[in-house]
Amino acid sequence: MINLIMSLLFCLTITGGLSLQDDQAEPQRYSYTITGRVVFSKSQAVEGATIYVMPSRRPINGRIPFTKAGKDGRFSIEFRDVPDEYRICAQPGESGGLIPLAPTPQDPEQMTIELTCSKAFRLPEADAERKVLLRLK
Repeated sequence: MINLIMSLLFCLTITGGLSLQDDQAEPQRYSYTITGRVVFSKSQAVEGATIYVMPSRRPINGRIPFTKAGKDGRFSIEFRDVPDEYRICAQPGESGGLIPLAPTPQDPEQMTIELTCSKAFRLPEADAERKVLLRLK
């Protein structure tokens, strides 16, 4: 009889009928739109710059939303994520979404492409749209 009860408990655990762990709920994701303009320090539009939305405090995991600036340097990015702090980053030219990160801490000085980022800003639940002006160096 004890073997039957142990077998039943084992089967319930394997099939998910009896959970030994607390499932954590997936955080609520919200839709955000960030619009703006990318310019050089002399207010010249940066056509074709690649713009990214990156979390400011948490690690990058998964896809990074990105877009390409138009002729006048204007861009718009729509994405879904959790309320958090974010930065808008840009680099001149088309990158295909690849972020120019240095492989080691010593390599940034040798990189030809610089990634320029805005100050961190918070996107709460109710904030559906944000406008940004980003000046490249």
